[in-house]
Amino acid sequence: MMGNAVFKLNGVFAHVLSSFFFALIPLYIQLFPQTTNSNLSIEQGDWLVMQRVIWSLFVTIIFLHLTRRLKPLLVMIVNIRKWPIYICSAILIAPQYWVFIWAPLNGETLSVALGYFSMPLVMVAISYFIYKEKLSKLRILSITLAFLGVLYAYFLSAGISWVVFVIAIGYPIYFIFRKHNKVDADLGFALDNLFLLPCIILFIPSFYSDPEIFNFSLTNIFFYLGLGGIASLPMLLYLYAYSKLTISLFGLLGYVEPTLLFIVAVVLGEKILDADLPIYTCIFLAILILVLDGVINIKRERKAFI
Repeated sequence: MMGNAVFKLNGVFAHVLSSFFFALIPLYIQLFPQTTNSNLSIEQGDWLVMQRVIWSLFVTIIFLHLTRRLKPLLVMIVNIRKWPIYICSAILIAPQYWVFIWAPLNGETLSVALGYFSMPLVMVAISYFIYKEKLSKLRILSITLAFLGVLYAYFLSAGISWVVFVIAIGYPIYFIFRKHNKVDADLGFALDNLFLLPCIILFIPSFYSDPEIFNFSLTNIFFYLGLGGIASLPMLLYLYAYSKLTISLFGLLGYVEPTLLFIVAVVLGEKILDADLPIYTCIFLAILILVLDGVINIKRERKAFI
């Protein structure tokens, strides 16, 4: 019992830490060094998404080398029979990579927020109706508050963008797929980026014909390397957390990230409208109740262990 509690605590810690690093990505992108010899700018999110995949793979390969995990990765790569699974996984995660960077740079910030607010509810619904997970009374209360906040957010929005559906439905499908095709977090992340790499190599010349954009300065290289690191770490922690937590708890912890993104938006100078306050009040209360539920469960498991 205590072992399960430790695994859950590790999963919760990893999830919260991943949310913290995910929230730092928008801040980091603001440091994008303008390429003076071309018309490439921060607004071109497609370019940053491509660089994210390339440099995330580079950083992950170094990590696997340092942790002596390259051999298992190579064993998986040479198993051609598994390639359809790896390709499907890469296809499922690719839209999430793209939307997370592209949408905020193209006036879809609210849609991204609605997507991330809705996704945990979809995860909880999947856990309850498909995997038959039991929900405590406090967790049901937390879900209800989150649902009210999301419902209010939908009421405020002029319409529902396709971006909302990409996030709210796309991510759960990806996680269900991973659940049924179990691969370690670090190896799975490396495979996702590796199988996206051929597409990136084909698309870059199509999108960007100006050869000057490939004349990277040392500043560019360090920026892209940092992008690879700050994009890889939270995803690795995210996938690790998914392997340690129940789907319902993992889903509800998804509200930590948009809450942190809300704080980042304030730091970046965005004005928070009074009309938005009920949304975040509901989400904050839902998170506090979830924390209370976790503390009660840990105490209960400790008593059972003693």
